[in-house]
Amino acid sequence: MKKKIFCLITANKSPERDFNLNPNFYLEISKKFKTFYIINLSQIISNEKKISYNKKFLKTLPKNIKLLNFNKFWDFKKYLNEKKNCQFLAFSALGKTYDCFKIHYLLKKHNFKLFILHNIGMIPTNTGFFHSKKDTYIFILKEYLKKKLNYFFFRFFIFLNIFPRVEIFFESSKTNINTLNNYFTKKINKLFPKINLSYYKSIYHINSRSYDELITKQHLLKQDEIVFLDSGFDHPDRVERSGSATEADRKKYYSMVEAILLQLKKYFNKRIVFTLHPQTDAKIVKKYLKNFKIVKYKTRSHILKAFLVVFHESSSALDSVFLNKKMMVLQSKIMGKYFETINKIYPKFLGIPAYKMENFIKIDKKKLLKNVSKPNKKILNYIKNYLVKDFKVYNYLHNEHKFQKNKNFFLSQRGSEEVLNKIINDYF
Repeated sequence: MKKKIFCLITANKSPERDFNLNPNFYLEISKKFKTFYIINLSQIISNEKKISYNKKFLKTLPKNIKLLNFNKFWDFKKYLNEKKNCQFLAFSALGKTYDCFKIHYLLKKHNFKLFILHNIGMIPTNTGFFHSKKDTYIFILKEYLKKKLNYFFFRFFIFLNIFPRVEIFFESSKTNINTLNNYFTKKINKLFPKINLSYYKSIYHINSRSYDELITKQHLLKQDEIVFLDSGFDHPDRVERSGSATEADRKKYYSMVEAILLQLKKYFNKRIVFTLHPQTDAKIVKKYLKNFKIVKYKTRSHILKAFLVVFHESSSALDSVFLNKKMMVLQSKIMGKYFETINKIYPKFLGIPAYKMENFIKIDKKKLLKNVSKPNKKILNYIKNYLVKDFKVYNYLHNEHKFQKNKNFFLSQRGSEEVLNKIINDYF
């Protein structure tokens, strides 16, 4: 029997982000497996010159989770050749773009068994194709066709068996699962079982990251803080799709954020905590916001303490949804066309109240409190369809007596438990 090598393959220049996206999941891995590898290929795919790790992250990382970096394609190829008698079982965090094609080819050549973990319960954005105002129509058309051709060739290489398919797609959203199962390729597979054109060989329904991370932390719930979830004013997605911000816009944006947070502090007499996006440069934010506590990689612990969660667009807000926290969205054209569009998603999809930053000073305290405290059926439907497998179980989580009585069952229903047990039973 071949030796099994269990790993995550990522193109993220900071694997710390991958780890902090699902910390409990990796801690469960460290308990169940002798060794787990995080294989970082960002230097090959994105031409990153140097990889540096946060010292605090390295200290908190379980000792049996090993970091492997490869700065050249041939080094990675040589490593795989040396392990040719091993069977790789890998969670994939790779993209489907041209720059990842040679990696996908190599993974197929070495018979990697791939898995994808999609447990955040993300709201579908459908943001479309964004571009800078300075771009010409010819450039825009070229970029659009490039993306379409990229997708076509990726799927074509899957069909030709040149790239590997995903063994199991672990998904927390019932809605997404239903959508995937209604794709044309799935319908073909049902009619002709021997013909599988889908990228995913199978789809497995699990509970979400919010369920995993929060079910044992209900006792930590407080109402002490107003928490701002940073989206990253200079986020690479914004720069790529609607251009870089000017210094004047940046200064104005942070000035409005400061004024709004101070206004909320005055209204509700709560501490202000600014939680940084992983890709935000803390030095830039601290330059403009000198009167608030600013933290990074501690968002969830502060959401637990939140009286009110303020944000633009953030996957971390889904923890607020799960915990039934008061929420509000801030919108402004000064954030660029890309953010102007995605900042409308949460209010539209979940019915969360939204306010224009430029006019927030006019907002009355009583009206604001009433708006953020309204019962919201959209949020309950979202929890039901995106975050939990069984809504009855979710209701039990808010009942201390029922939770303690059935605690072992609730813990066994964590997505991390189900994912790892499925892989152990089927592949080890």
